[in-house]
Amino acid sequence: MPKDAERGKTGGTPFRKERSDMETIFESLTQTAARLNDTADAANALLREANERLATIGAGVSYTVRRFALRQELFSRYDEDSDLQVDAGHDLHVLCYGKIYGTWQIGIQIQHYKPGTSGIADDYDLVGAEEEPVLNADRELRIKAASMLPDFLRAYTEHLAKLSDELK
Repeated sequence: MPKDAERGKTGGTPFRKERSDMETIFESLTQTAARLNDTADAANALLREANERLATIGAGVSYTVRRFALRQELFSRYDEDSDLQVDAGHDLHVLCYGKIYGTWQIGIQIQHYKPGTSGIADDYDLVGAEEEPVLNADRELRIKAASMLPDFLRAYTEHLAKLSDELK
């Protein structure tokens, strides 16, 4: 006899244990979400401050480096000819600084890659990219971006120094 039928037969409340388990899970989830909200608020404040300070400095030089990748999303497709799932490429989300929607700001550059034509495994060609303000990105990316921000700003400073030296 199924478990639910046994409970009903003995007069017990169906799903009592499941309801109790669910309550415990939701209490934990509520606490975890509150901590995540606090972390995201702190990340947003740090990113806003960095944007404001960079705008005041006014360097006006774009910067994107793959080592500041925040996320990689893989794509595959079904090949009807070979009846196999094949690599269709990936998107790489990279922390950047540039003129996005007409304003100099920290952003996320989403780079689109497709398998290269060389036949070499792990050979990908960049086929396009777009940028969005980091403050418009999802919460996970904003938190990761904030944690990378000091290293990113150091690298950006070094990039500007090298550029300045080259232009002398």
